[in-house]
Amino acid sequence: MDAQKTADDILPPKRLVPDGVANKLYSTWLSLIPKLVPDYLSYVQAMQGRIGAQSTFQDISCPSGRCTLKSSSILCLYSYSLVRNGLFPTAPSLPRIAVSIDLLDFYFALFERSADAVTALAAALKTLYIHRGFPIVNDKGEPIQDPFRRGLGYAVQWYDRLRSIPEVMVESALDECLQKLYPYVMIPINYTSNEWHSVPEESKEAPGAPPNTSSNTKPGQCSRLLQKRCPACFGGTQFGRSFTKLGGDVHIALDATFSQRHNVSAGESPWFYEPKYFISKEAVDAVGDRITAARKTNAKSYQSAVPESALDECEKSYEAADEKKEKTHGKKFDDTGLMALVCRHDIVLFLANIDTPGEQQKYAIALLEKLFEHLPTEATVAAFYDIGCVLDRSIHSYDFLPEDVVSRLIFATSVMHAYGHQWACQLVYNPRLREGLGWSEGEGTERIWSKFRKLIGVTRSSARSRRIWLLDRHADAINRPAREELGNWIRGKLKKGVDARSAAARKDLAETGLGLEELRQQWESQRLAQLSVRKHAPARLKKELDSVLNLLAELDTVETAMARLQNQVESGEEHPIVHEYIASLKRTHSRAVAKVEGLYASLNVPHDFPELKGLPLNFVRVLLMARDLKINIRKRAIGSFFEWDKLNRAAGGRDQPLGTKLHQQTQKAIAKRTPALRTAIKKFNAYCAELRAMYEDSWNIPLPQPLPTELAALRDDSSLLADVWITPVIGVIPRWLQDTSVRKGIRAMLALDRSIEERRRLGCEADNLCRWYGRELAAAELALQLPQYADISFLLQQKLGELVLLQVRWRNPLVSDLRFESHTEEAPRIAARYTGKEMSVPIRWVHIPFQDQPEEHDRADSDIADEETIIARDALEELLDYNDGDSDTKTMVSLPPVAHTQIVDGGRILPATSIYARYPFPVHDMARLRRPQGLLSDDCVNSGAQVLLRYFDGGANTQGGSPVLLSTRIMTLHRARADDERMWRDCARTEFWDRDVWIIPIHRPAPTLHWTLAMVYIKTKRIAYFDSFATTAVWEEDAKVLYALVYKLFRLSTEHGYKARDLDGDWVTYPLVSKALQHNGWDCGVWILACIGAILRGYHTVELSQEGIAEYRSRLAALVYTMTTPE
Repeated sequence: MDAQKTADDILPPKRLVPDGVANKLYSTWLSLIPKLVPDYLSYVQAMQGRIGAQSTFQDISCPSGRCTLKSSSILCLYSYSLVRNGLFPTAPSLPRIAVSIDLLDFYFALFERSADAVTALAAALKTLYIHRGFPIVNDKGEPIQDPFRRGLGYAVQWYDRLRSIPEVMVESALDECLQKLYPYVMIPINYTSNEWHSVPEESKEAPGAPPNTSSNTKPGQCSRLLQKRCPACFGGTQFGRSFTKLGGDVHIALDATFSQRHNVSAGESPWFYEPKYFISKEAVDAVGDRITAARKTNAKSYQSAVPESALDECEKSYEAADEKKEKTHGKKFDDTGLMALVCRHDIVLFLANIDTPGEQQKYAIALLEKLFEHLPTEATVAAFYDIGCVLDRSIHSYDFLPEDVVSRLIFATSVMHAYGHQWACQLVYNPRLREGLGWSEGEGTERIWSKFRKLIGVTRSSARSRRIWLLDRHADAINRPAREELGNWIRGKLKKGVDARSAAARKDLAETGLGLEELRQQWESQRLAQLSVRKHAPARLKKELDSVLNLLAELDTVETAMARLQNQVESGEEHPIVHEYIASLKRTHSRAVAKVEGLYASLNVPHDFPELKGLPLNFVRVLLMARDLKINIRKRAIGSFFEWDKLNRAAGGRDQPLGTKLHQQTQKAIAKRTPALRTAIKKFNAYCAELRAMYEDSWNIPLPQPLPTELAALRDDSSLLADVWITPVIGVIPRWLQDTSVRKGIRAMLALDRSIEERRRLGCEADNLCRWYGRELAAAELALQLPQYADISFLLQQKLGELVLLQVRWRNPLVSDLRFESHTEEAPRIAARYTGKEMSVPIRWVHIPFQDQPEEHDRADSDIADEETIIARDALEELLDYNDGDSDTKTMVSLPPVAHTQIVDGGRILPATSIYARYPFPVHDMARLRRPQGLLSDDCVNSGAQVLLRYFDGGANTQGGSPVLLSTRIMTLHRARADDERMWRDCARTEFWDRDVWIIPIHRPAPTLHWTLAMVYIKTKRIAYFDSFATTAVWEEDAKVLYALVYKLFRLSTEHGYKARDLDGDWVTYPLVSKALQHNGWDCGVWILACIGAILRGYHTVELSQEGIAEYRSRLAALVYTMTTPE
């Protein structure tokens, strides 16, 4: 005894909370890790693309061989040097052991799939070193029992924190670049479907009114966090889909597991990791406090579509609805489970740590609140939960969630759990019976828990903070492949879900011979009838029926005894006591009958069910018992079906394997429950026979049909899901009650509807993937071009490669490969537009023949034209009202003749108006304009163009839309790569972002001074180029620069808060003249002003001779003098 006490005294007590030493150690690690990032990036960059590490500690030998070898003992190496050379220290200071970074990366990849603990790797390393002749001993020469476990544990834990920092740096770079590119990649699409609504309620159109073709959705986007986790669900740009027909914008599932517990004895460690998926305990507790306070107030008036009695039965039948039920041992575990919120693609969105004995509603509410924080204010959500009906009633009865959230949220039960609910509840909450939900099942959480199962043994005995770290990182690990396989997921759903089920449904419909319209009427009639409160027996009635059954059993016993005695009296000798016995039995029987009648009166069946008034008590008793028994049979049968399916999938390899022994034990456990189910079915069938024997046609109550006793036949029986009808039918019995073909047709109709809804949703998800791919690719391209991300350029290049691979992974029949390819090609162009770099652009060079061009070929050759030329010319004529060349030269000049009044020398001013700015005409510019051989300057061209704009009513007749005159300086600034602020100051006053035609004079300084003109037609994505010398090289060079200028100016406008324009797609550029119009070296400025005048009048080019342009100069000078005032 004393020896035992001494041994216990020697062993230190286990520490459950971190002490000062542990806190100091973790604090040292936390301060060291950020300093190691540059060295880690250097090593990763050096090793990128290599299979094995190149030795960095190389031997240094003396070439002459005369040096003396000197040995030194190294006390320690700095962590920076270790990391830079591919080793990670096991201690933040004075490390004695360093672990290969490559080995740690391999361990993490292995852990994600096997969840082997560090102890396994430590033991393997010890064995390996011993086999290599390196036994690990202490100072006394004694072998160390576990030399690597503690050091490896620290290395694994802190290296994960180090490697997560570059991941955050890459994601932050993409986030910042995407924000910069927002105007280019987030242009909303204008849908025309009348099935889109910004509120859940359906708006009904008046009879005979035209269909509403305007979109009621609103543009927006989910948070980047949600977009990165599931691009298929959250990558869209339009939100507000109605719940009817469309099923809302997003489908998510909620569920809890109580297998992921944490032992109290495992203790706690200092904080070292900020989880990505877990919501904080403070947020969950705040929701719990709000729920507690709300329940102390009076419940709001809420009329559920499901009768309250049915909801009460659902709440009693599910443990998840009992918040007070303890599912774990409270004293042994401090964390009792997890609750997850996942999307319909089995991707974890958020997690909540459960630290209460039961599954309280605060966890589900907190997760939903977190989700809505990251959604647009118009987004609608369908939530699948095993007790969705109960939670739905709670949020409508109390203010658990804001009203704007409640109006955008509906609940449905998960498919596997739906069949355990009351039939009336299924009519509203079963996703297979509810309109708009497609083939979404809500069972993604079950598959997630199976992937988390491998962590149970590791996390249960880990420190509390370390448990959260392991679970959070594992959620990230299982999300990664799920996100990469979204294309395969869509293809599988389309093939096995939509196509296969649609074909089966159409086959069943053909066999029934019934039309869809008739089946929809029957289904609506069934729903209305079975959702009626009158069809559900009160709980009090069902509870007291047990007393009636006991009394009836007593009466049966008395009647049997009386009949036997009566026979004995009639056949045997008379005894005095016999009469006394018979009289006593009769009195007992009379009292029992009176009790039954009194109890029946207290049940008040005629009051609760006036339709049953006058029916025999025994018939009502058997009918209600048959109803309750069938509900129990349905719950047992559906559970058995799912158990067998799950077991068969595990044996087939689709689910987590169980092993031979466990598989056999599970099979036996399920088989043991089968006889009880068959006994219940036989009893139900006996009730059916008894009801048929007592039934009279005048009662007009549909009788229940017997059920097959074999499970295979029971699975396909259409009457299993329907409740027993317990009220008389007024008039003719509905066909959905008695006609099996109608019931079969209804099931086929619902399956066909779900398939149509699913195909529609899959199409939206495929489109979301494609859009997200284009945005993310453009952000990666821009990040690679910006200098501030040069330190992580190799990581960005790796990220870009991963994104490009998604193009192949995400291919599916609902989005063409061309769309993905176009995004791949467009991404670098979008990045180049933002940076202002000139690059190869998708411009189609089109040569357009003109009327005055001399024929160089015979008629046969001229008839041969390529399709690009024909299409371009047709489009040009349609857009610009192309003139055939008959126009009169004077009409094209269209300026007033020179006045006979003398023009006084001196500067002039074009005064400002309410919509135009003030423009000067200095004296030397007026002289240039009046001189026949004068070269026009920038001020002369800019002011002259403004005079023409005012003279021609602001260009009201301009073909292609409203025009804007940009300064001659804008092209010069763009070529000189001027900063954004300077370019914005030069052109902001023109409000170019709202105009459809940009007129841009271009001053070319080389090879000789020359003026050209460009017209940019924004709507049709065309650039027309006027050069009086008709030089092809000049045209092609300027077109590329103009293309980049257009995108740069629109980027500046969107950055200043103005509306973005759709600029994506192919642009067409073409010259306005094909042969030289100018034959001297000084009229180019006048030529572009003449072309500007023609454009503002509604023409697309100018037609003047050399003499005509001299006349135009004179008239323009006179017009300037007339419209200006002295300086």
